[in-house]
Amino acid sequence: MSPAAQRVASRRIRLQGGEPQLSSTQPARILVVDDEENLRNILVFQLRGEGHEVRGLARGDEVLPTALSWKPELVLLDLMMPGMDGFAVSRALRANAATATLPIIVVTARGDAGTKLQALVAGAHDFLVKPYAWEELLLRIQSTMELSQRHAGQRSFTGLPGSAATESEIVRLMNSEEDFAFLSLDIDHFKRFNENFGYERGDEVLEMLARVVNDVLDERETKTRFAGHLGGDDFVVLVDTPPAKAIADALIARFDTESRGFFPPRDLERGYFELLNRGGRREMVPLLALTVAVVENVRGRELHVRRLADLAAELRRYGKSRPGSIVVTERRR
Repeated sequence: MSPAAQRVASRRIRLQGGEPQLSSTQPARILVVDDEENLRNILVFQLRGEGHEVRGLARGDEVLPTALSWKPELVLLDLMMPGMDGFAVSRALRANAATATLPIIVVTARGDAGTKLQALVAGAHDFLVKPYAWEELLLRIQSTMELSQRHAGQRSFTGLPGSAATESEIVRLMNSEEDFAFLSLDIDHFKRFNENFGYERGDEVLEMLARVVNDVLDERETKTRFAGHLGGDDFVVLVDTPPAKAIADALIARFDTESRGFFPPRDLERGYFELLNRGGRREMVPLLALTVAVVENVRGRELHVRRLADLAAELRRYGKSRPGSIVVTERRR
């Protein structure tokens, strides 16, 4: 193994049980897509220095043909590009059977929460805002590759439909006679949980949440009934507007009960778990919680996907500023 490849194999340190543990991966074949030539060339150069095989593209409409012929294992994708933007690229990759499970990390200067949610709905696995720390990008690449390898390339291993099916269902409902509510679910402190307890344990949490969603929907009267997993800890539920708030309340109550089973008694008593951060200092991290943002009457207000994502992201941001699990609606004030 070359020195650069050895750096990749030993780059990431995962903290579990307070003890540093090395986590290794093999160099990957990475496609970098960014219309800013200097940024693209620098990123290609740096990733090659880390032992990866890398190609760079300047246009979104070149991505699918290149992915089909060169067969990358990961795409680093900018959003704002001429001809075909990153959202459209993600959808094109998801729509092709040969690239439907190809991991995508969006790397963009647009850091607002609405853009992130829209990118996840379009099919991205992860989202990183420019400027970023180099070590952070390497960690995101490694964690995305590990997730893809653990689940044989499937974005959603929870049994729920993924981003493409979620977007298709939203479009279908918008073109129907049915009004509906959009519930955006996000687990608070999930990344820190993964760092401390391990990614396999984190996968079990996601599978638990998918089961909770299905159970709650089975117990409620709603004509519109859809649940999707966008990737990571981002889930979407589509239901009728009248029972939406009650469904959201049931989701957080059930999640709070089920999630406590993932912590030892000592953490439950204290209300937090301890994490040794990258600086070697111990942090007190709150237990897992669930934020549910509820956007009602989506079709009646003709909310397109971008506006819907912006509203849900604003509500989620408000919810995450509060401790514990919470349901946030537009009538919160």
